[in-house]
Amino acid sequence: MAIRCTGCGSPLSNDVLESGNNAAGSKASGNNAAREFRPCPFCGSETLVFAFSALFTCGSVPTAAEMAAGIGDATCFYHASKRAAAPCSQCGRFLCKLCSVDFSGAVWCPECIEAGRTRKRVVNLENQRTLHDSVALALATWPALLVYPSLVAAPAALFLSIAYWKRPSSIVRRHPKFRLVLAMIFSVVQIGLWITLFVWTVYQIRKGVLTNVPK
Repeated sequence: MAIRCTGCGSPLSNDVLESGNNAAGSKASGNNAAREFRPCPFCGSETLVFAFSALFTCGSVPTAAEMAAGIGDATCFYHASKRAAAPCSQCGRFLCKLCSVDFSGAVWCPECIEAGRTRKRVVNLENQRTLHDSVALALATWPALLVYPSLVAAPAALFLSIAYWKRPSSIVRRHPKFRLVLAMIFSVVQIGLWITLFVWTVYQIRKGVLTNVPK
């Protein structure tokens, strides 16, 4: 994946990309080297890029010849013609480089990951997530139909919306803040109506008391 110039959008060469890394390395080693801006080879814009060192290393994508199993080589459990690269840490099946999955510091096969997901035995694999935004929206809408429960539910919905604003939403892709925004709007409106009703009631009581005072 190429890093492009912010001025013209053209891909930057390695000498431009390495300028930021050299400056960062000098700073990390204690040398107070000035940051070296280099021009874009297409538009001439002065550019300084900090990139991960892995960007400059060649990818270790195995070729078909490298993966082909030879005589006496262990083969992949899922691909009989592929040379085994590592065994699964859970079931012990031999896996090729295409099937081996680095997960939680160990090698897993696809079936073990799927089995751990369905049986909820994989600790680091998130199988479910509490949808706090849906809970907050439900508290802000359904109790309002019964009027009186919203006196407690509306503040609770507002609290949930604020407390879980930065928490991750659903695992399935959807708008992350839409339900929280709706819950905050509905709860603020209900709280405002309850405050208005309370002030009006107090005013009417005080007005009635004052009008009934004997002269």
